[in-house]
Amino acid sequence: MENIATVNNIIILENEYFKFYTIDNMIYLNSQSSEIQEKYDSNDVMSSNEKLKRLDLLIEYFYNFWKLLEETNNDKIYTMNFHINLVMFHVPMQYFFKFKKVLESLNEIFKKHLLETYITIDNKLAKYFVDIILNFYKPVKPIHIR
Repeated sequence: MENIATVNNIIILENEYFKFYTIDNMIYLNSQSSEIQEKYDSNDVMSSNEKLKRLDLLIEYFYNFWKLLEETNNDKIYTMNFHINLVMFHVPMQYFFKFKKVLESLNEIFKKHLLETYITIDNKLAKYFVDIILNFYKPVKPIHIR
């Protein structure tokens, strides 16, 4: 996949399932289109472990992005936008605890650098996924689900 970075549009990570990028003071974490994701749905094309490695990489980049804001004394305040339309692959329960741990470790940074979060969900399974995460993690800034 081609990654293009400009001054105001910086792609942080792009893979078969996600695109994580910024435009000015907006942070976007979007699912790739269903058509792109479905190409990798079969375990013959990409194993479950490889799919989870993609998710691990996203978690790592997400965490490092926020930590970098803290370490560089960046004073910007961001709005996060998630657009979730995942062709769901099996995510083991321990990942929900991992999400919770990462998000909680970023709470102080969120308090300083996050205004609010908007989550757009296009399918029922993805809604359950987000609901489970939000049952484990209590946000420090407003979250609006559409």
